[in-house]
Amino acid sequence: MPYIEWSNKYTVGFVEIDNQHQRLFEMINNLHKCAELKDMTAPRKILANLLDYALYHFRTEEKYFDRFQYSNAQGHKNEHQEFESKVTKFQRAYQAKGTFNTVVVSDFIRNWILNHVLISDRKYIRCFSEHDLH
Repeated sequence: MPYIEWSNKYTVGFVEIDNQHQRLFEMINNLHKCAELKDMTAPRKILANLLDYALYHFRTEEKYFDRFQYSNAQGHKNEHQEFESKVTKFQRAYQAKGTFNTVVVSDFIRNWILNHVLISDRKYIRCFSEHDLH
């Protein structure tokens, strides 16, 4: 059973964004699977790729915020920046220690993404729909 499983309750109704969210779920599952590994090379690479992809995803959403003049754009962008900052701290801790607690990191990312998709991302649905994004 996946650590984080995609379902329709996470759908925001915009194909590009839903596909990106699904990819993030897959990457979180891959990171969590690494908790059992003794080799820390794989989780480090997966975490780096996950952060890169999350940033790509954030830029996608933010592109639409700017294009559609979304009223809560700055608050939403701040949440994205907080996520980036926290994950970057995990990466720096790894560089300093040579290891990190994969379960703690994957738990943080899982909880953050679930809350973000279910609460924050719901807030832009109306704005995006009014601008005929599909």
